[in-house]
Amino acid sequence: MRKANLFIPILLGAGGLVLYLRTMAPSVATIFDDSLEFQLVCPTLRIAHPPGYPFYTLLGWLFSHLPGVDPAWGVNLLSVVAGAGTLVALYFLARLYSPRVAFLAPLYFALSPVFWSQATIAEVYTLHALIVALALYFILRATEDKSFLPWAAFVVGLGLAHHRTSVFLLLPLTLALWGSMRRSALLSAFALSAPLAFYLYIPLRGMAVSSLDGTYRNTLEGFIQWVTVSSYGVFLRENPLARPTPLNWHIKLWLSQFGPVGIALGIIGLARLKSQRGIIWWLAFVTFTLFGLIYRVPDPEVFFIPSFMLFSVAVSVGGEFILSLRWRPVGFLLLAMASLLPIWAGASHFHELDRSRKLEVYALGASMVSSVRGEGAVVVGLLGESTLMRYFQEVYHLNPTVSVVAADREEERLRVVKEALGEGRPVYLTRPLPGLPEHYRLWAQGSLIRVWDSPPPEIAPERPVGVEVVAGLRLEGYEVAVLPEPPRRWPVPSLPPRTFVNLYWRALKPITDDLKVSVRFHDSEGRMLAQNDKVPVHFAYPMPKWKAGELVVDAYEFNLKPEGGKLVVIVYDPSTLAERGRIELQP
Repeated sequence: MRKANLFIPILLGAGGLVLYLRTMAPSVATIFDDSLEFQLVCPTLRIAHPPGYPFYTLLGWLFSHLPGVDPAWGVNLLSVVAGAGTLVALYFLARLYSPRVAFLAPLYFALSPVFWSQATIAEVYTLHALIVALALYFILRATEDKSFLPWAAFVVGLGLAHHRTSVFLLLPLTLALWGSMRRSALLSAFALSAPLAFYLYIPLRGMAVSSLDGTYRNTLEGFIQWVTVSSYGVFLRENPLARPTPLNWHIKLWLSQFGPVGIALGIIGLARLKSQRGIIWWLAFVTFTLFGLIYRVPDPEVFFIPSFMLFSVAVSVGGEFILSLRWRPVGFLLLAMASLLPIWAGASHFHELDRSRKLEVYALGASMVSSVRGEGAVVVGLLGESTLMRYFQEVYHLNPTVSVVAADREEERLRVVKEALGEGRPVYLTRPLPGLPEHYRLWAQGSLIRVWDSPPPEIAPERPVGVEVVAGLRLEGYEVAVLPEPPRRWPVPSLPPRTFVNLYWRALKPITDDLKVSVRFHDSEGRMLAQNDKVPVHFAYPMPKWKAGELVVDAYEFNLKPEGGKLVVIVYDPSTLAERGRIELQP
């Protein structure tokens, strides 16, 4: 191949690499999705949710162990590299359909919001897109040159060891195999099945560990159920999470990826995909799209990524048609405009898709783990919250002896709390839990909720106050604690300073009104710098639940370091916003 033919794909791949690196999350960035799971599964070699993703897990382990880097960043980097690689593979795939305008496909696809969003966090979809692009490229080449068949089969096999929808590549592969010699067919069959050996990782590793939620059973039946994703069939039969996806949702989704001009070019391209190569394109496009239409999950848009990628090939074919118009200057002008539009759209999406400064989840995880005190302590939370805490326990060795229990159902969390308290262990919650205030006493301790089954100890605050702010509600004292910066590795930047204001309240009598507390920092000139309003104890312990004489410790977090000025505490009625009382303190 001539060097000139490599310049455009190298430029596209390098451009994608720079863009995705620039907007990539520096570490953990989400709580309630698969990204956080992979950021713990990969560096610790656990078992991911069905079908197990063994190929991705092992690749993620390599990236997460790059010397001196934050492991979550390393797994994010895998998505970046796979995303950039997809653009290169897509260019060569599009060249088979559109020799002169192949660059349009990776240009539109690179800047489509759904694919871009998956290229900056730890997720399986950019690697899946890379495999699909490579597989279809080799399949198409194999229709004319059977020496490409083993390569096509091998890449499809890698896809089967990675993402379950790679099964839709089997029919195009079968068409390419049609009429091949016996020896070639046998070699291709071996190449297809060899990557499936990656699935041996699951039972072998299952001897020592399980999935993060503990549901994987290392038996033959458990293994088969895991890799066949039998438990996910409900998302095909029903809509258990009740997310509606009407026709107008799909129209908006596709328009947001390509814009009206891209859609128009793609439709022109669809009409021109009629050859044998066109049949293979249609087989892949229709099967991937139908699956995206019927699979009812919280994030259905990511399952359209292969469809978006294939449609971008049709965009290139449409661009080829525009370039072939009789009035060539008009064709070049239209093509230039079509090339600039995705760049303009990408620029408008940049701020929305830029995760490079997303440190809120990192700060929350470090704060939750650091908030725990007491030997044998137990923290009970949702699976995502427990995974976040375990990341800091296992990667940064923060409070490694604390037991973190994942329980998504409220009744399960109540059971764990009751059992742990019965064993005399300190118990914490990550979020409010209905039913607790009626039976237990609650304190805020850092970012967590401390649960007491007996009257908690009387603790003297560092700064005594002893002022009745509201009738029957006395502020015994307070503390202003600037937390040390949590541990971090490159390239996680320094986090903003974090300060907790701990308020020590005493209920002098039963409080009948459900009041809120507002804590505010003001500078020396009286301007408000920050404000935090809550129902006490992280919304978990309303004042009407307090017992007469009870001491309640409440906590409010701020991303600042107090320097002079004043600290204002206001108690008010949230239904009317009427102020019931206030006090000014020294920060």
